[in-house]
Amino acid sequence: MNTSEQIYDPCLLVMCAVLIGALMAFIGVLVVRDCRGRCEMDETLRDSRLKFYKPLWTQTQLPPRWYKTEPFTYDQALNLSETLNTWYFGEGGIYLSFHARRAYEHVQKSIKEFSGMAKENAEMEDKTGSDSDSSDTEDDAVRKRQRQVELKDRYEVIRKSCGHLRSELTKDVLVRSKIFRPN
Repeated sequence: MNTSEQIYDPCLLVMCAVLIGALMAFIGVLVVRDCRGRCEMDETLRDSRLKFYKPLWTQTQLPPRWYKTEPFTYDQALNLSETLNTWYFGEGGIYLSFHARRAYEHVQKSIKEFSGMAKENAEMEDKTGSDSDSSDTEDDAVRKRQRQVELKDRYEVIRKSCGHLRSELTKDVLVRSKIFRPN
């Protein structure tokens, strides 16, 4: 008998088909179970994030965009940094996604830069205020204006980085996603 003319046993073909079908069904069950577990974990994580992100959202409102009645001060910046740090290590930092954590770090770095500059500015004002020598008043006034412009720029960096952090938080919990918005 020629090998190309071999006839396969129908029972063997049926058994192979049954085994392949059973294997595929088993793999399908594993995939569905894994997907279901991931969905449940994602929903649990989302719910936890919602709970822990709300205070962070509120805390980052301090540097406002639309209404600034008085300048953002060194003490306010320091207080904001400490409040965020307490939140991060006390309750919510573990829930931050990679991108949200990077945004959080940027907020803290921008506050640190602002705080250093604001503290130097306050020390310069104290120093120039206590000096009775009026020969440097014009130079001091120019430096003071330059420092105020730099502080304003640093303030904007803080404000924008807080806004970026809030955007990353909304991405983490999908509150602005089309999935959760009705058409």
